[in-house]
Amino acid sequence: MGKRYYYRFFSLLIFAAIIFVVQACVPPANNPPTAVSSPTPPNGAIDISLTLTLKWDASTDPDGDPVKYDIYLWSNPESMVIKALDFAANSYTISQPLDYGTKYYWKVVAKDGKGGETEGPVWNFTTKTNRPPESPSIPYPANDANNISTTPALSWGNCTDPDGDTVKYDVLFGEYDQSLTEIATDLSINNFKIKEPLKYDTKYWWKVIAKDENGGVTSSPVWSFTTIWKPGAINWQFVTYAVIYSSPALGTDGTIYIGSWDKKLYAIYPDGTKKWEFATGGSISSSPAIGLDGTIYVGCEDGYLYAINPNGTEKWKFTTGGSISSSPAIGANGIIYVGSEGGNLYAIYPNGTQKWEFATGGGISSSPAIGLDGTIYVATSDGVLYAIAPNGGKKWDFTTGGSISSSPAIDSDDTIYVATFDGILYALNQGGAKKWQSAIGSYVESSPVIGSDGTIYIGSYDHRIYAIDSSNGATKWTFDTNGQITSTPAIGSDGVVYVGSNDGNLYAIDPNAGGDKKKWEVFIGGCAYSSPSIASDGTVYIGSLDGNLYAIKSDSTGLANSPWPKFRRNLRSTGNASEQ
Repeated sequence: MGKRYYYRFFSLLIFAAIIFVVQACVPPANNPPTAVSSPTPPNGAIDISLTLTLKWDASTDPDGDPVKYDIYLWSNPESMVIKALDFAANSYTISQPLDYGTKYYWKVVAKDGKGGETEGPVWNFTTKTNRPPESPSIPYPANDANNISTTPALSWGNCTDPDGDTVKYDVLFGEYDQSLTEIATDLSINNFKIKEPLKYDTKYWWKVIAKDENGGVTSSPVWSFTTIWKPGAINWQFVTYAVIYSSPALGTDGTIYIGSWDKKLYAIYPDGTKKWEFATGGSISSSPAIGLDGTIYVGCEDGYLYAINPNGTEKWKFTTGGSISSSPAIGANGIIYVGSEGGNLYAIYPNGTQKWEFATGGGISSSPAIGLDGTIYVATSDGVLYAIAPNGGKKWDFTTGGSISSSPAIDSDDTIYVATFDGILYALNQGGAKKWQSAIGSYVESSPVIGSDGTIYIGSYDHRIYAIDSSNGATKWTFDTNGQITSTPAIGSDGVVYVGSNDGNLYAIDPNAGGDKKKWEVFIGGCAYSSPSIASDGTVYIGSLDGNLYAIKSDSTGLANSPWPKFRRNLRSTGNASEQ
């Protein structure tokens, strides 16, 4: 019995030892990490940035093992993308921008490095939608603009993109608003120059498309503009009821004033419609002059100088000793000077009373001119040029060889230019001494004008315009028309010389051109005794013996910057060298 118990005990002891050894050799069971939680962005979030950092609450491991993560991100359920493996941090920054307006899915798998891993839930977020650039605006030319160059530089305001994307532009253009053609693409600047000239007097339509690099597109409204009339095209004509010898004067508001042999002075809006008319007692050959206060002064064959308010009512009238074809000049102090066929020059206060009169030896049809120092220069039919002080006293006189109906022009150095009917142009210094004289072909009624470079331009009965060197009187060139020239030239801001001829044409002459200097000519219905005037918008106004005032388009933008660019010097026809 004793032995049997012994063996039994011994066997149990051996079994227990075997169990102990086996248990000692088998490692303990591994526990996986906990699942990640609390995602950033939150599950289902929308309007998420394209560049972001995914975050989650760190996983814990029951066995204290270090946890690493595998990160998955996908937008197509069939193409799950592993973004990172064995990533130690509980956040991950996406290096490449995501797509706009896309739903993305992601999950994080936590791993303990011993085979224990726990897959987290699948979360999702949607990226923000791409916002297009702002709509193009502030067009140039402005919408519905008129008189636009045939080679305009189109421009618009810079468009910003709310997402900070780079913006580029496409330009669409055409003659019909419903069928625009793309003329420029992917412009990185907000302007585009039209290189091939457009048609004159034509309406064009255009728009701009702003686009970003991510497909965002915004279109401007469809804008339009109308190109300028063809240079030399007649914009309109205003009918009077008799021949026109008077030259137009322009008010500061653009109103055109001109007299007619129908015994009326007309005020005409820039669109060619009548503002008012003022009836006088005789034909009007005199050209009106406009004072700083807007008063219009004009002489008349009935012997009166009329002062007319801007509304067309009479302010006063002053009687002289003979008919008036001379055009008045206005001094800096408002004194009006006008000559009479009776042989007197009158100085008249702005209230219509006489300051003084100066008797000459011949009738005055020439118009007086006022120098920078206030000296009044006036010429007479007996061939004498007088220099008269502002107080009415004679400073000097200069006798020429012929009658004078041409009006003096004054240079910036106070040189006085005057031409005689027998075809001589004189240059006199301020003291009345002759500097030079130049023969200009035939009889002369046209008055000299001065270009920006000092060239003197004057017309002649021999059908020619003469360009004279002001330094010595030498002829630089001539231009032939088909009729006598009594009209005084006007010089545009671009140097182009405009002059009417008795062949019935207005000529535009380019002094810088080669042999043929003619830019264009336009028929104005009858002989042109009237002298042209050039408005700041390039419209040339001139009267004709057919009784019409013509408005003609040009490329010039006003008068040349010169001491005496037109008959009576400036647009208001003041004949005053000190006024612009």
